[in-house]
Amino acid sequence: QQAHAERFDPIGTEYFGLHARFGGEGDGTIGQFPRREDVAGLVREQARRVDGLPDDEAALQLRVLPGGDDGRSVAAYDRRTGARVWTALDDKQAYVSPMHVTIGGVPQLLIVSASRILGLGLDRHDVLWEFPWSTNHDASAAQPIVIGGERVFFSSGYGTGAAVFGLVRAGDRFDILPVWRNIRMKNRQSSSVVRDGFIYGLDEGILACVDAATGALQWKGGRYGHGQLLLAGGHLVVITEDGDLVLVAATPEKLQEMARVPAIEGETWNVPAFAGGILLVRNTSEM
Repeated sequence: QQAHAERFDPIGTEYFGLHARFGGEGDGTIGQFPRREDVAGLVREQARRVDGLPDDEAALQLRVLPGGDDGRSVAAYDRRTGARVWTALDDKQAYVSPMHVTIGGVPQLLIVSASRILGLGLDRHDVLWEFPWSTNHDASAAQPIVIGGERVFFSSGYGTGAAVFGLVRAGDRFDILPVWRNIRMKNRQSSSVVRDGFIYGLDEGILACVDAATGALQWKGGRYGHGQLLLAGGHLVVITEDGDLVLVAATPEKLQEMARVPAIEGETWNVPAFAGGILLVRNTSEM
């Protein structure tokens, strides 16, 4: 991804995940992240788990998850200079990007680590709430969904399943109110989407629809493999693991494929993207 292209140019590297150039003139490198000291002592696999999302312009910060210990599991960098602004927590990280969300009227960072889902305060960088969550291989990879500003949905694969829990303000913190948890939706490496009170996602490679309020399965069918999906209007745009592009009606009534075409060849795990009315799909072989 590029974010604020005049200042941020991410570059993949072999050992330290995501490095970035900061600055808008020429090829000058002002800063890089993650800092080597932020990931010092981590195994190579964990140091590579670095994902960042720029958020509000006022903060001018890029928040990432280098996964370090000694209070360096979450880090924020100045988008203009690359200088580290703050760090927090000691969690080993999973494969989920931080999200800037508002829950119960409180802006916060929604973070999924290898052992819990939590809300991190933007001012004091303290834990506002936490929900225990672990999987085999610490392999949570889907993005959470905030439903109605007061509930959170999350799902993992490898037999873990999904849950929805509510969050209620209790002073400066939040109380957790479990709503449901089951194994009807198991997102291994793709994220679910929600529309009109129903959640659609790949349940270990099989497309499924569950009721967001109860977790009840509405339907399940079609083997799409470990591909990806997007919500576009009233339709699901699914890219299968084999590279087929499938249009599915986003309805809780039944699985209804509207169209299917071969798009690209080879194993396809990458999330598609819309830009200027064009759908972009890619994998490690072609785009």
